[in-house]
Amino acid sequence: LFRSLVAADLVTLATGVVRALDPVAVAIAAWIAYWARHGTWVLPDLYVIAVCVACVLTLNIMHLARVYDFETLSRPALQLGRLAMAWSVVVLVLIALAYFTQTSLAFSRAFVLGWIAISFGLLLVARVLFLLRIDTWRRDGRLSLDVALIGSGTLCAQLIRHLHEHGGGRYRIAGVFDNAPAGGATSVEGYPVIGTIDDLVRLAQVRTFDEVVVADPAAGGGLGAVDRKSTRLNSSH
Repeated sequence: LFRSLVAADLVTLATGVVRALDPVAVAIAAWIAYWARHGTWVLPDLYVIAVCVACVLTLNIMHLARVYDFETLSRPALQLGRLAMAWSVVVLVLIALAYFTQTSLAFSRAFVLGWIAISFGLLLVARVLFLLRIDTWRRDGRLSLDVALIGSGTLCAQLIRHLHEHGGGRYRIAGVFDNAPAGGATSVEGYPVIGTIDDLVRLAQVRTFDEVVVADPAAGGGLGAVDRKSTRLNSSH
């Protein structure tokens, strides 16, 4: 349970930092673009208002585009696509607001183009730093949860494939257990069937399983048997 909470907290922390950095990146990009165009760091009030609006839009539109989902952040190609889409929407909304408020002429085109480009660059930098940190945590095993699977049939195989494809590297199969392996199977998707549910209970007394998943309702002679073993497993902790 402690490791599960730690992994979840790390995910929340990492995604929260990215979420907090995005409006900061947009604001910093505006100051850099204004300095590059006008040679001063002091923005006019109208520019400051535009930056504030852009920061709010960035957070909300990227949230709606699910840019901050851990799975999205962990997959570079998916993140790049959603980030580009969301940032484009932010820019279009800002342009529309400037047009309808008749303030577009007050903004330097060079500043606007620089702001857009620098912002996107800084947003990308934040993602690269995120991926580097996540990669370090994964190598250290701090984001991986050890999962014990009960069952050895088709459902178990499908679950393993699903965890590999969509788990984002957060799940590590620690063992497959079954009282009566389907078809006498000795392994499932390359993972050996290492014992019965009783073996799982005994093993859980000397090592930690973060999660135990019943991947076959018939494993161990029915759900009633599984429930009884699970009760013993929980009491062992």
